[in-house]
Amino acid sequence: MDALILLVEQLLEEHRAALPDQEAPRAELRRLREELDEGSPEPGVVRRALERLTLFAQPAAPLAAAVAELARMVQSF
Repeated sequence: MDALILLVEQLLEEHRAALPDQEAPRAELRRLREELDEGSPEPGVVRRALERLTLFAQPAAPLAAAVAELARMVQSF
């Protein structure tokens, strides 16, 4: 999962020109990473962060695909 989070981070940088808000997606990714690093992540926090990331990623197809894969991976836990 760490590799996928790093990929999303890289894609955020690569596609920042396509994103209307460049800081909010990074903040959500940080929030998600911190929550997942907790011993017992709060499902609501994780879900909201993924929902926001999904919305932010829509303008960039590769980023949207990576966020969707991240969401699938998180939901499988």
